[in-house]
Amino acid sequence: MIQKTLTLYYKQKLLAKNIEDYKSEIALKDAQIKSLSDEKYKISKLNHEFYNRQRALIHKVEEITSMNTEIADELDLSKQINDLTKEYTDKAQEKIRIKKQLTNNINHELKTPVAAIQGYLETLLANPSLDAQRRTDFLEKSAAQTERLRRLLADISTITRMDEASQLIQKERVVLNDLIAEVTADMELKPADQRLRMNIDFPQQVEIVGSPSLLASIFRNLADNAAAYSGGRDIFIRLLSDTPEECTVSFADNGIGIGEEHLPHIFERFYRIDKGRSRKQGGTGLGLAIVKNAVAIHGGTITARERERGGLEFVFTLKKHS
Repeated sequence: MIQKTLTLYYKQKLLAKNIEDYKSEIALKDAQIKSLSDEKYKISKLNHEFYNRQRALIHKVEEITSMNTEIADELDLSKQINDLTKEYTDKAQEKIRIKKQLTNNINHELKTPVAAIQGYLETLLANPSLDAQRRTDFLEKSAAQTERLRRLLADISTITRMDEASQLIQKERVVLNDLIAEVTADMELKPADQRLRMNIDFPQQVEIVGSPSLLASIFRNLADNAAAYSGGRDIFIRLLSDTPEECTVSFADNGIGIGEEHLPHIFERFYRIDKGRSRKQGGTGLGLAIVKNAVAIHGGTITARERERGGLEFVFTLKKHS
């Protein structure tokens, strides 16, 4: 009986010790769990701080990127301003150069008729006893030079107006067919040796908002040029294309044409292929320059080429609303 009691006692004591050991172990685990929980909290806090710092860094990067973009835009704007300034300066210098060249050319061109008129009149004044026929010859030559001078001044006025105030030129509805009819009628009034047959192929009415006088100068100068210098018998005016935006016109003759070397220069002011013949015919050297400028003012372009069957062809476009 005593033996059983002792055995039970020792078992209880061993169980109590095991329980205490378990409690200690549980306490240790709780401490470890608490420690882990604290570490987790610290890690979470650190992660939060890192996230905030990361967001602040991203914000700073965005600010720097925005500043860089603004700086780049300012630099680009500055470059654009510099480019525009250079372009404007270059254009202004080119305009001054052209004006100077035009002034020099005008002075040179004016000297010829003025000197001729002066010579004829001085001869008449110095020789009052000249016979009537000689006096008439001198007066007729003076009148011819006066007419040449008038045309030259008129052409200079036209080309100066196009250079200086093209944006102020009044525009209205113009029917090209009517202008061509006027040029055809004017051709009929020319002397027989200067009169060319007009062959018109304008199957429909073409209207343009433009300057009546400048548009007329295109056809008139081309016709006068062909009559005076082409050596041909016919002028051909054809409508090549007609759209709501623009039309394309061909103006050609069947004369002797010009050398290929002259084609790049024929629209230059005072450029003459045969200087002696041009002055003899009373040409001012500005007709084709006026044509090119008038076409440009109406938003178009013009080119010249030799025709395969002989003669010269001008092809030009005109905007319907320039």
